[in-house]
Order: sequence, then structure tokens, then C-alpha cells
Amino acid sequence: MISFGMNWFLLAFALVLLTSLGSATDELNNSEKPKVVVRFYGEAQCPFCRKFVTEVWQPIWEDLELRDYIDYDFIPWGNAYFATKQCGGGPYNSVERACWYKNCINEQTDGKKDCFDSETVVYQHGQKEGDVDIYESCIKTLFGLDYAVEFTYCAEGPMMDKKSLDAKALMMSCAALVIPKVDFPAIDECFDLQGRKLEIQNARHTPEHPGVPYVLIEGAPIDDFTHTKETICKLLTEKGLDPLPKACQSERKSFLRYFSSKIRGSA
Repeated sequence: MISFGMNWFLLAFALVLLTSLGSATDELNNSEKPKVVVRFYGEAQCPFCRKFVTEVWQPIWEDLELRDYIDYDFIPWGNAYFATKQCGGGPYNSVERACWYKNCINEQTDGKKDCFDSETVVYQHGQKEGDVDIYESCIKTLFGLDYAVEFTYCAEGPMMDKKSLDAKALMMSCAALVIPKVDFPAIDECFDLQGRKLEIQNARHTPEHPGVPYVLIEGAPIDDFTHTKETICKLLTEKGLDPLPKACQSERKSFLRYFSSKIRGSA
């Protein structure tokens, strides 16, 4: 006959076992969940980068169901390059940029001091672009990707066009809006002490590209960045996800309606 104490022991053991199995199942489900890898390479003040950030990416990011199937990151460097003796030091032009990428990025030239030692960085749209890019990197470093995406959405929006706001004023306005109890001294310290390091890091992680916005989905450049969501949904379908997120189901219905209208029009 099993004692009362033994019953409690067996019950407790069973609960622990079930909890462990549940956690293991959750981990397994999470590890098996298909993800589409999206990387965005851009720069502040670039009109089409701003369009991607505010009109294309933000609706995707705000869809929490769809976001759950995306591995996203952004690198704010774009078409910038360091001034060098061999390639030139601005003002910005695509020939100098191509030279710098060839000599300093594509050839893995860690030993060439001239690649990153210059005090001058050439930005396509001027100093404000570079400063905002650094602030975006600092926000991501200090507060994480979620806040960085929201900050970038604010900074690349209409407030960017206010001539009365320099990069720091823009940062302070947007950070106050999106980050609870924001630590402004920490951001200033990051900008002053880590800014150049973050720029070099972003430069090294930006692949050679024809222009920006440069969007890679599963490592392949997308021809039209306005089709980002459709491409993500297509890849989730190919990965066997069923059912698809609601956003992808609506995309499929829109495509079918468009395709059907084309068939009727040609009949």
C-alpha cells in the first residue's frame, strides 16, 4: 500500500516531469519555426531608404504574428566610405566609393590602416546623415533592436525634414517618444566614445551594393524593395509553413484577384 507521503512525492515528480516536457516541446517548436532572414542596408536622409523604413518595413514590423517568422536586422551605413589617399576623400561620388569597397571591404584588408584611420568619412547626404546613422546604431546597441526600429521609423519620418532639428535634436525628440525613461547621457557617451567604432563595424558588415536601400532576403537582393512582404510570404510558403500568417493570406488573395482580373481582361 502506497503511503500518503509517497502519493504526494509521485504527484510532485509527475508535475516536474510534465513541466520539463512542456518546456522541451516549446523549445523544439521555437527551434523548428521557419524564419525568413531580412537584412536592410541603408542610410539616413536617403529618400528611398526612408520610404522603405516608413512605408514598407514598419507595417511588417508592427504585425506581431508575421514578425514572429522574421529574423531582421538593419545596418545604417549605406553608401558612406572613409577617405583614403588611394581612392579620394570626397565630396561623395560613386567612383571613390567603388574604389574604397574594392580595396577595403572586398579584399579583407584588416592590415591596411588607410582604410579606416581617416578622420573624414564621406557621407552621400552630408554630416547629418552620418550623425543620425551613429545615433541609430547607439540606440540599437544600448536598448535593443525593437527600440531601434521604432526610433529609426521616427527619425526617418517627417521630423527628418525639419531644418530646425540637427541630428542631436532629432535624436532627442525621437528617443523621448519611443524609449521609456530614456538615458540621454548614455546615448551621448555612445556617440562620442563608440561612434567611430560602430561606423567601422557597420562598414565591414555592409556588402558591396549598387545603391541603397539594399535589402537582402535569405541572402539574395530583392529587385523591388516595395515587394518585401510578398517575398517573405512566398518564402514562408516554400518553407512549408501552414497556416500562413494572416498578412500572407491576404497577400495571396490580393494576388489571386489581380491574376484573375488579368485573365478576364485578356479574354
